[in-house]
Amino acid sequence: MNKKAQGISLETIIVAIIVIVVLVILVLIFTGRMGNFVNTSNACTVRGGNCVSGTVCGDNQREVVGGICSKKDGEPAQVCCIGIPTS
Repeated sequence: MNKKAQGISLETIIVAIIVIVVLVILVLIFTGRMGNFVNTSNACTVRGGNCVSGTVCGDNQREVVGGICSKKDGEPAQVCCIGIPTS
């Protein structure tokens, strides 16, 4: 077998892709944009729930774990609840 040209190996391409992904994540973390993403993805409405005044969900509801309700000064505590389907 006579090789006249040399190509980039598949391993080199995979390593380059991993390096690019890591660099993008580092840029997001150091520019502060990662915090916005985490807060947005943990919002109560994004998780399919709604904020209810108080600390306990009502009947036929359960608390959404990790669901964040935005609270303004002077407002009572809120909990993120989602309805339980009835059969």
